[in-house]
Amino acid sequence: IVANPVLTFFVVWVAFRYGDIKLGAKDAEPEFSNASYFAMIFSAGVGVGMFFYGVSEPLWHTRPDNYYSNAGYHSQNEIAQWSLVITMYHWGFAAWAPYLVVAIASGLASYRFGLPLTIRSTFYPIIGDYCWGWIGDLIDSYSIVMTIAGVCTSLGLGAIQMVAGLQRLGWVDSQKEDLTSEYNIIVWLMT
Repeated sequence: IVANPVLTFFVVWVAFRYGDIKLGAKDAEPEFSNASYFAMIFSAGVGVGMFFYGVSEPLWHTRPDNYYSNAGYHSQNEIAQWSLVITMYHWGFAAWAPYLVVAIASGLASYRFGLPLTIRSTFYPIIGDYCWGWIGDLIDSYSIVMTIAGVCTSLGLGAIQMVAGLQRLGWVDSQKEDLTSEYNIIVWLMT
């Protein structure tokens, strides 16, 4: 819980302290406007998750069996407001902080210093030439495995949502318990 706000303030501090450093060469001009960059980052990073969780997460936080919505002395309006606050925390700028740290480090390493666009290159200032050996291989391998895990999770959640929608439309039997074949077909179609 503490990591996201700390990373957010760190990114803000870095922006104020080092904001005049270009991610490209000294004479390079930006290819896109700030609004275009914001739209691309939002669409690629957080926009996809918002489609799945944008409505379901606040509703989940208002369920009576949820820790945050235990009745206690809270009214239904307070519970609804709190569910929106938690959702905005999960999908607000604090959620972007980890992406920004990786993006800034990768951008500097690749476009400013001419290093390959890999995660190992972001560690060059820390571990030096060791990033070109087995330590760098380990860093890149770990980043690839974690990226694949994230993509697979997104595909799996998307398949579950799509099959649930097909069940609501009556295209898939809503009484069927084992939906493995339907999930596999949806994942196959999406990829």
